[in-house]
Amino acid sequence: ERGCEKGRRKDRMDSHHRTTIHSVVETKNGEMFIVSSIASRPDTQIITIDPSTGVLIYQGIKGIDLFPSEQEASQFLLNSGKQIKTKTRALALLGYVKYESEAYLVIATKIKRCPLVYGGHSISTIEESQWMKIKLSYPYPTNKDTVKNTNLMKDFAIDNLHFFCETFDITRPYPSTHDVSLYNQEFCWNDWLASSFEKIGLRSWCVVLLQGLACSRTLLIADTKVDLCLMIKKSRTNPGTRYRARGINDKGGPGNECECELLFWTGTDSNIQFKSYVWRRGTVPLWWKSQLKSSVGEPDILMRENPTEGTEKYFKHLVDSYGPHTILIINMLRSEVKEKEYVLGQQYNGSIKTVKQHINIDLKILNLDWHCSMKQFGLDQTVETLWTQAKSYIEQMGITAGNISVTPTNSLTESVKKQLNLSPNGQLAFITLSDRQKGICRFNCADSLDRTNVVTFFISMQVAVEICRQVKFGLKQSESEIASALPWSYLSLSLDSITKILNQPMLETLAELFVDAGDVISKLYTNSVAMHSSLMCNYSPNIASRPLNALLAIERRFNNIYHDKDRQAQYEILLGLKKKKYFPMLCTEKVKLLSRYPSWVIESVPCLLPLPPEYLLASDTTFTWLCPSEDQKVDLYIYLPEPCYVTEFSLTVMNGNSEETSPHMIDVFMGNYYDTSHVVFQELRLPRCSNGTKLFYTIPSNVDTLFDSHLYDFQGTDPNLSSLTRVVHLIFHRHSTTSNPENMTIGKIEFYGVSPEPEVSPQESKIFARQQISLQKVKRLVATLETLKENSHLDTIFTIDSLQLGQGKDKSEPDILLNKFTIHDNYEPMKSNLKRSADDIETEPQEINVENKIDEYRSSVSKQKIDFLGTLELECLRLSLNISPQQRDALLVQLGHSIDKFNPCLYVYHRDEKEEATKRKSETRLTLSCNNPKCSNTISFFRQTQCLYCYKKFCSNCMAPPIRIIEYQWLKPQTVCKICHSTLARQEEFLEKIKIMSEQQKFAQRDTKETQKLLSQFQRTFCPSTQSFQSEDGDSLADFPRAGILLSVPTQLNSSPVESILFPLDSPIDTYWAAPIHSSAVEIVIVLSFPSLVEKLLLFTDRLGYTNLDMLDPIQILAGDRYPARFSGVVGTWNLKESSSVLEGSPSESSPYLIEPHTHIQYILPEPVFCRYIHLKIKLAGASSPQIPHAGGSAPLTRKSSASSSGYRSFIHLGRIRVLGRSSPAIPVPLVSPSEMKTYESSMRTGTLVQPVPAKQITQQIRANKIIELVVETTHVAGFWIVVRQEEAIGVASQVKLLLVSHNKAKVGHFVIPKVKPQTRLCYYFQHKVHGNRFTFEIVSNYSNGAHETCLPRLNLFC
Repeated sequence: ERGCEKGRRKDRMDSHHRTTIHSVVETKNGEMFIVSSIASRPDTQIITIDPSTGVLIYQGIKGIDLFPSEQEASQFLLNSGKQIKTKTRALALLGYVKYESEAYLVIATKIKRCPLVYGGHSISTIEESQWMKIKLSYPYPTNKDTVKNTNLMKDFAIDNLHFFCETFDITRPYPSTHDVSLYNQEFCWNDWLASSFEKIGLRSWCVVLLQGLACSRTLLIADTKVDLCLMIKKSRTNPGTRYRARGINDKGGPGNECECELLFWTGTDSNIQFKSYVWRRGTVPLWWKSQLKSSVGEPDILMRENPTEGTEKYFKHLVDSYGPHTILIINMLRSEVKEKEYVLGQQYNGSIKTVKQHINIDLKILNLDWHCSMKQFGLDQTVETLWTQAKSYIEQMGITAGNISVTPTNSLTESVKKQLNLSPNGQLAFITLSDRQKGICRFNCADSLDRTNVVTFFISMQVAVEICRQVKFGLKQSESEIASALPWSYLSLSLDSITKILNQPMLETLAELFVDAGDVISKLYTNSVAMHSSLMCNYSPNIASRPLNALLAIERRFNNIYHDKDRQAQYEILLGLKKKKYFPMLCTEKVKLLSRYPSWVIESVPCLLPLPPEYLLASDTTFTWLCPSEDQKVDLYIYLPEPCYVTEFSLTVMNGNSEETSPHMIDVFMGNYYDTSHVVFQELRLPRCSNGTKLFYTIPSNVDTLFDSHLYDFQGTDPNLSSLTRVVHLIFHRHSTTSNPENMTIGKIEFYGVSPEPEVSPQESKIFARQQISLQKVKRLVATLETLKENSHLDTIFTIDSLQLGQGKDKSEPDILLNKFTIHDNYEPMKSNLKRSADDIETEPQEINVENKIDEYRSSVSKQKIDFLGTLELECLRLSLNISPQQRDALLVQLGHSIDKFNPCLYVYHRDEKEEATKRKSETRLTLSCNNPKCSNTISFFRQTQCLYCYKKFCSNCMAPPIRIIEYQWLKPQTVCKICHSTLARQEEFLEKIKIMSEQQKFAQRDTKETQKLLSQFQRTFCPSTQSFQSEDGDSLADFPRAGILLSVPTQLNSSPVESILFPLDSPIDTYWAAPIHSSAVEIVIVLSFPSLVEKLLLFTDRLGYTNLDMLDPIQILAGDRYPARFSGVVGTWNLKESSSVLEGSPSESSPYLIEPHTHIQYILPEPVFCRYIHLKIKLAGASSPQIPHAGGSAPLTRKSSASSSGYRSFIHLGRIRVLGRSSPAIPVPLVSPSEMKTYESSMRTGTLVQPVPAKQITQQIRANKIIELVVETTHVAGFWIVVRQEEAIGVASQVKLLLVSHNKAKVGHFVIPKVKPQTRLCYYFQHKVHGNRFTFEIVSNYSNGAHETCLPRLNLFC
């Protein structure tokens, strides 16, 4: 586009006379919101900063976070009960980044605008910026270098060194034909800072931050208004400081590389004439660096063995950027042999020749030893030599010139204006180029600093003269003299003549601009102002006096030695380079709060106050949840806003009148559906602690990972095919020891984890979607052609046209794959044989008597001895009966058993050998007979042998060969008795069987897991925030992944998941859902994205359509706000056949279809229903009569037009369903009556935590840094308290996670210690009081998974 001689541009803006403004709102409870009204849009967005994890949240839903104006957005926050603490106004968002427990929002609070040519476009220089610190409550692990590097990042100089333009692309030479969003990444310095906004589809809300200078001045020359603008844009390809970013790098980027542009414009409001001249500057593009050997003197220049490597890449980049034109290199390195720059200059000249040999490029080099020439000939002659040598090349390159015709749009209607891309002030501009610069000059000295500043100024002086000649004013000459002058003829004049000819205000402005530019470039590269600027200062009296060059040289050297290391780190941190080096804990940044609104509490939860159950999940809760005193346990079912991987949950402890009112234990179940879930925690003991303590519990992928035994997969999970979670079930148990039960109090509950994120940009995802659809069409095409080959006798087949999706596809876009095929539609209306591919059906599954197997397993559970061997035997039995881990867990819970007792993995953990030796000595008893009941041998004291498993002593005849003890996790075989050897051998045998059978069962479940992968893939492909959720008929209320399916639904083996019926119409997966063949009726419960007023349902039929074989009975529609509905009733009955008959294009009488494929039918509810879920009861027409015969063999199945035809099968199938209506904005603020408030206050008179009576401690011994033994006076011990400690440099990663408590050799219990703030005191009660005096606490694991040592806690026992 840039190669065109003429081009037209229509700017993209349609919000006239509006400037960008952002309001950063902080509430009193720590929530943060960004209320953004940007210039490129007429509306306002609310971006939420999650106070726990720092994740940015934006969904793009009207009334939720998208509003017509800033006033309405602010009012929404107030109506939602947000109490505003502070409000910070920002003129631009620069980025957002979070490190561990802190996040920073980077904003510009003061800017200086300068106009850009026309239409209200302006360039803004940042004068004041701010790093807004946000403390996060989530316990991220920390690192000792994080604080230092975070401070370095915040100290990076932004003010007066960076600029941006919101409405015009200035990352390319003027006039750019690109949209602002399609910026040149070489010059964007906040790409990484803005990545958090890009992930939520709001990259344009962050400005494109450029480094350097952009300054314009308005002059009045001969009664004509003239604007002069200088832009210096620093490249980011080789960022850094003077001695650390010299020469070229592996990206082909030279250090201190800049693109510079001098822009001139003049004219009226409707007709503007502009000129532009572009050049480059940077260090020598070779592999070289400087080495300082002392604090004084010139540094040595060191070069690679092959210093020209990468030079060719750099010049090819210039050709790609500016076209295949001349590149003139003006090289100002010292050329005397005695100078250290001499070798560098020779290598540079040699590299130019090499580059010209390898690529077709017109590359010229002009060598001018500036310092030597100035010393010998003075300024005037040196400058004149420069002009003379460069004259022919500059003449050939020319200047970009053009005209802008601005058209007012007052006469246009608003609908037309919306379709046009207008400038910020509402004008329509057309840009016509009359000339284009053909080539570019590239300037360099060693550092591209002082010499380069001066030389580019004198070249630009000639550019200004040529511009004045072209516009025919601005020169102190007569009109005839100007008109007779040839292009670039002034290059032949002397410096003195040029200064006299050029208009004085323009010359002064030019000098001021270049002095400022030199200072900015020098400040960025050396942290000091430029040297040798006096040569330019002489042309303007307005420039302040400059520091002495000698003082600046000393300042630079000081900065090079003492500050450059930190400044180099600042550059790399700002650009997101070497993140693992500077912020090694950044790997946890994807964790986010999953349970925020619109999470849904499925069932009603008893409460003494009229609060919605979602209040337990709200971020700004005022009240504590009060359960009735008669409830011994409380069930809480939570439906999360999207399928996700839950990694952690937190519970805020809120005590009532005593600490006994908070829950004592909690059970946690998770799954993808309400009726199918697996146990995550069972009887997890919660500590007693002070009011407001926040407890964080890590969700293990299975119990094995919690205990680090790695024995086998007890939960039957496959880490490569892990299931997404949508439903969480919590059961809170009150304290059983409470003699006078009070109201159980439950604090705020939060779930954390990760959700599948888009792996590509929204634009790339659309391309990927089209490719996926086309690929699936080709697969179906191949299947169809194969079917045609096998059944060539059939007169009619489904052609590719009838297989296309048809909905949600842009007809103007060619099909990427299918355009290679030409297929004709062979469908004849009179024919009735319709062929389905083999993928459309499944064979009839064999009947499995699950109940008998469950009964057999239940009987064995009641009889089996529960120890390590017993649990292994039960697991073998379970696997042989093909009972899934979820079925086993449900049965154990039903029988009232603790699942942990039946988990063999919990019996296996590493025993300390020295600790075991001590235990064996304490168990030693003096005996003279063998402990084998079948042996009568007597043994002397010196010939006794102790078994290392049972600790008993035996004669030598009763000892067995050494064998591995699995429970101890010791690699070396141990000496045991024959009795124990038999037990250990059986353990190994059962364990080997379990591993083999569990892998077989896992493989059999792989198809179900693949369904989960499909859902995850869909979420990663499409960013929800970029999709449109509104239509003319109302909001789309049930689009996956925000909406979902509540109950599991029987599904064919090869079918898409039932969630596919909720995929948006433009989804990349062109599939349909099908129920099993033997299922004549199904029930589908659709959970809406928000509480909504439902008005209408739409069904988009799949590629099969509906015939009389698989036509559905009228669908019954139920709705409710809690499941199951308290007052269940049918809110509508949807007759598909009647609905389809009123549509255009309904099937003709000769068509075999009752409803055609790829059509849509609608149903309007008799009355709109406010609900959270829609319940559909679907049944095949005539399903009450047997019409689904079994087909013999594996021959392909077809369906016929006659429902009475035998030998063929029908099944329920659906395409896409859309639910339309109006969504509710947020949870209503609860209204509590005075009497209810009085009851609440009487139940929440929280006092201080009751301190239990400590047991009198005698000794404490720490062994192997993981075992703590406490000896107290013999008493009845009720429990222990623990003070959690963390290493300051590591943080929560060093905290204890799992404690195993034992008394003598007996296991008292294991206790999961939650993540809490350091020095938090937690109090745990044993299940029963233990009489004794010696207790052992073994630290099984910490929160670093063994990567760091555990910081030992403080422990004590109490009575």
